[in-house]
Amino acid sequence: MYREVLACPVCDCQKGKRVSGLAGSFVCSDVASLLHPEYTIVECSTCDLYYKSNVFNTETLDEYYAHLDVGTYDQDYGYPTDRELLKELRRLCVGGRVLDYGCSTGRVLGMLGESYHRVGVEVNQEAAKIAVARGITILDEYELFSERCAPFDAIILSDVYEHLLSPMPVVMNLKSKLVPGGKLILVTGFADSVISSAYFGEHWYFRVGGHLQMAGLKHLQWVAEKLGLKVEKMLVMSHYKRVILKLLKQNMQALLYRLVRRPGSKMSSILSRLPVVGRAGQWNNLPATDQRKDHVFVVFSNE
Repeated sequence: MYREVLACPVCDCQKGKRVSGLAGSFVCSDVASLLHPEYTIVECSTCDLYYKSNVFNTETLDEYYAHLDVGTYDQDYGYPTDRELLKELRRLCVGGRVLDYGCSTGRVLGMLGESYHRVGVEVNQEAAKIAVARGITILDEYELFSERCAPFDAIILSDVYEHLLSPMPVVMNLKSKLVPGGKLILVTGFADSVISSAYFGEHWYFRVGGHLQMAGLKHLQWVAEKLGLKVEKMLVMSHYKRVILKLLKQNMQALLYRLVRRPGSKMSSILSRLPVVGRAGQWNNLPATDQRKDHVFVVFSNE
């Protein structure tokens, strides 16, 4: 059911260093029958990727994805990252070829509209059927990387990189399907935005069963260099539509959690005895902070 990650998923380096405390096991909120193992976060000494030391094995990950409710992702939630994707894609000439690798139900390509040639890759059959109903052509891996498949003006890798067991072969193959000057657009969690390294493993992004790794600036630059791509644009942004009151509440909860858990601290002793505030000492995990700017939107250019 589980496996220990002994080498970096991207570059296979085995000399990573542990940069967080032990994060406890958790029940996956999106697939409630699965219990994720405890883990620490490891930073690769070669490519600077941050990854979990223990994850689900391949068979359990397949089960995890098979039981995801695809309807959850089949709505326009006003994601800032979606808006930025559409803005970037609409800079292409009408009729341009766009690939969404891991397109789910085709939410983004559906909003892009029929003026573009829209292609998707999606392993979940239920999600793929919804994408087809939106006018998106679904290809499997063999069809995509065959000589018969023409290259693309833009390729999207949105909310996918963090799920990949071996990201580098995937992005290398995708680069091979770009036209000269084409764009590879990556949207993923941004490790440099995590404030408290001590609770890195408890950050909400790692408390998703299928999230295996998280990229920072150094890692993204390493990827660009390895692929021979130019970083044309990089934006640090919130993935979710921000609500100021919710952001303030999350920031306060995260601060209280860290203060109450400081061993031997006078502040911790005082706060733990206060009504309401003292409950933070009973929380099992760092509260979610998904209202913060903890995602990165990167446009790589194939020059």
